Amino acid sequence: MKKLFLLLVMFAVLIACNKHEVEDLNTHYDLKEGVLEKDLMAGQHIYVGTVTYVDTEDGFFKVTYDLVDGWTMSESHVYAGTLGDMPRNTPGAPKIGKFPYKTDHDPEVTTYTYTVPVANFDDFVCAAHAVVNHPTLPSETAWAVGNQTF
Repeated sequence: MKKLFLLLVMFAVLIACNKHEVEDLNTHYDLKEGVLEKDLMAGQHIYVGTVTYVDTEDGFFKVTYDLVDGWTMSESHVYAGTLGDMPRNTPGAPKIGKFPYKTDHDPEVTTYTYTVPVANFDDFVCAAHAVVNHPTLPSETAWAVGNQTF
């Protein structure tokens, strides 16, 4: 029974990870012009906060998670770079465990900021993922809403 449960959990995780969104910051917004804010969505339909991208104009940008309404974050993962270099599995879903910026938050947090170096804005994408928790709801994975779906 334990093995069947584990198999079902692994299958659910694989299905959940096959659809996600990656923010292509060049396609529709020039990050060098300022601030970009995107919704952080858990379980595809639950608004849990925002992810804000801010250009610091010194070769870096900041990625800030802000959670709302009792949601907290126990893990966060950010990839920033070219789409071709993003760690992905064979079907093309991101391997969040291989993202270069990641943190286990203990205790859990409602806000967190990464400072990311940016050498080149050509073909630049950013993926922001989190594991979020709520006192009255089950734990969820969350992605910043973007415009490109794999």
